[in-house]
Amino acid sequence: RKDYPGKEFNIEGYPDARFLALVEAEQPDQVTLVPDDPGQGTSDHGWDIAANRALLTQAIARLHRAKMRVSVFVDPDPAAPALAKEVGADRIEIYTGPYG
Repeated sequence: RKDYPGKEFNIEGYPDARFLALVEAEQPDQVTLVPDDPGQGTSDHGWDIAANRALLTQAIARLHRAKMRVSVFVDPDPAAPALAKEVGADRIEIYTGPYG
């Protein structure tokens, strides 16, 4: 971070215990939660927020307590922003693979 003053630091990952501990230790400006298996190379879909409501709500609350902004990775679904807000997300990132 010291090498890039004035730049935001974002870490993306699946909110398992190991990842949450990592971001709490590193204190990025933003954490982007992705639904990928931790061993997956890159994202290929967004969260099914309704099916993962409890996981996302708990992880986001934990990250907010640590003073981090949270974004969730979603599919290009018009309902996604409202669902993301319901679980406490500050922002969304939209998976645009189908448009690429």
